[in-house]
Amino acid sequence: MRTVERPILLHCSSANRTGALWLAYSVLDRGLSWDQALAEAKTVGLRSPDYERIVEEYVTRQQRASSSSSSSALDPRTEEALRAALDDERRAQAFYQAVMDRFGNRRPFSRIIGAERRHEARLIPLLEKYRVPVPANEWSARDVDVPGTFSEACRRAVEFEQENVAMYDDFLSFIAEEDIRTAMSLLRRASQERHLPAFQRWADR
Repeated sequence: MRTVERPILLHCSSANRTGALWLAYSVLDRGLSWDQALAEAKTVGLRSPDYERIVEEYVTRQQRASSSSSSSALDPRTEEALRAALDDERRAQAFYQAVMDRFGNRRPFSRIIGAERRHEARLIPLLEKYRVPVPANEWSARDVDVPGTFSEACRRAVEFEQENVAMYDDFLSFIAEEDIRTAMSLLRRASQERHLPAFQRWADR
């Protein structure tokens, strides 16, 4: 799309795939935030959550591939935000693992812990790109206090996810770098729309 002659006609039988292509193009080439690009893509015709996930993974790979390019230094506040975000994702992993160690490999913890690991993997290349030292992981499931019942553990997880969303809301209010904003918007969205509802359903049982 960068090199072909304009105008370009994008189409498919349902506009679903067209919307997916437009989403990737808007983030990577037009510089839109994920939320802005996703809103446009849905207007174009994107409806499939699977296509949305595939595009998210593609965008992540492309951003990682460009992470070796030279980058200007971040301001101290943004550096600290990246470190804090990584620490928060690791904290959640440790707690969710501790819950499974106590109560068994049960949903939703058994599924969401994998997402938390992917969140960590999304943040580390950003620290490396901007030459921010990646801090050691100081969280261990062995050192985490776990509530006495599974329902209480789910309620604690609800609090974790709510705090995670609030944290990203704060960071997105001042971070200027678009690749960091895109990553944090995606992580916030996962916590708000997938993790939090899952834990709330189990906490209410």
